[in-house]
Amino acid sequence: MSSFRFEMIPGGTIVLLLLSLMAVMINVADCSLPDTLKVCSRNETKMNECIIDAVEHIRKNMATGDFGADFNVPRIEPLFIEQVKMQNGRDLQAVVNKINVSGCSTFKFERMQSKPMNLSFDFVISIPRLNFTGKYALKMKLLLLNLQGKGDINGTLKPALSVCNTRDPSVDKCIIDVIERIRPNIGSGNYGSENKHPPMEPIVLESIRIERGPSFSANFSNLVINGATKFVIKKLKTDFSQRRINASVILPVLDVLGKYSLNMNILVLRISGAGDIRVQLNDTKAILRLEYFTEKIDGKEFVRFQPIDLKLKFDKASFQLKNLFNGDPMLEKVGNDAINENPHVLLDEVKQSFEEGLAEKFTATANSLVKNSEVTEIFPAKE
Repeated sequence: MSSFRFEMIPGGTIVLLLLSLMAVMINVADCSLPDTLKVCSRNETKMNECIIDAVEHIRKNMATGDFGADFNVPRIEPLFIEQVKMQNGRDLQAVVNKINVSGCSTFKFERMQSKPMNLSFDFVISIPRLNFTGKYALKMKLLLLNLQGKGDINGTLKPALSVCNTRDPSVDKCIIDVIERIRPNIGSGNYGSENKHPPMEPIVLESIRIERGPSFSANFSNLVINGATKFVIKKLKTDFSQRRINASVILPVLDVLGKYSLNMNILVLRISGAGDIRVQLNDTKAILRLEYFTEKIDGKEFVRFQPIDLKLKFDKASFQLKNLFNGDPMLEKVGNDAINENPHVLLDEVKQSFEEGLAEKFTATANSLVKNSEVTEIFPAKE
């Protein structure tokens, strides 16, 4: 639904309305205002708090547009949009008419910085949920299908990303809930229009070389790992005074495909070969430690994550190596059985490279998500 850009229209209307009201509320020398509007003096020492309190006081009036005393502004509940058009060549032609958007009045202030002498306001709001209805007409080519129709349309918009109050006693659960909500986005890196980030799936390890003398040498290349986004968070603990987050997760299934060459001894068996490898790792445990800092740019402090410290503990594993013993079927089965009966012989050797690869991917994803966000946006501390 984000392609309809509904999420931009209500937000823009609310912002314009808020800016207008803020300007009125602190610039009242020659104005006669209704009693519903609370006024903030330009000499107010806590201007940001005063403005937020004043806006909260008129939230219901903003919804209806009626402030009394013949003071009326466009209502935002529901917000009416006459028409939205979309076209992408011949593959997409769509029109949505008479759109009613509800939920706009539930906006929340995430940040407020004001300079009343300059009538300057820098603020961030979030809207937990938007519901919309309207009339649509659609012609669309999707793969081999030609879709068309017209009629009623309704839907719900939720933000892909949201923030958690650091003073909330349930902040740890809030963070887990946010992660669960964006889980589908994490894999693809797509968080909506104009909000793209590096995808987490798949993770690619270009090369792992291991030399342990004549009894063990191995080379793994082009390893493609899928399943990292299926993690299950078992425990998460924040320490904002130390700017630290600790987490324990389970990776139910990791599928690994790639190339190998191997010479190793297992008990009395000498195993050698080169070819394709497939590994399935089950119930792998990961312990993560995230630490963040702030980078000041143009007077604003942006969040940055240190390289994530990640430790793995492998549980169950299943190896399938093709072309062991030059492809002899019987010896290949004997070799794979020997490895699968002693999987940690190999797992212990590749563990560090897996830890580094996963940590690098997780760090890149985390830093991409917060790249343009100030610390007060990501980790607000509100009473």
